Amino acid sequence: MKKYPDRFLLGTDQFFTPPRSDIRRRPDRGKPTRAFLSQLPPELAYKIGVENPVRLFNLKK
Repeated sequence: MKKYPDRFLLGTDQFFTPPRSDIRRRPDRGKPTRAFLSQLPPELAYKIGVENPVRLFNLKK
């Protein structure tokens, strides 16, 4: 990951349900991703967790 930081992307699945749906969303669904990123050096975690998705999906920070 350190050698090719531009090649990595992490994410979680997000399901969109009708407002009155009985399907429960898990508020902690991103916890494993955050735990993984917290193990990386801060600059690398930011690159993989923020900069790469912004670049790939043409998002605005």
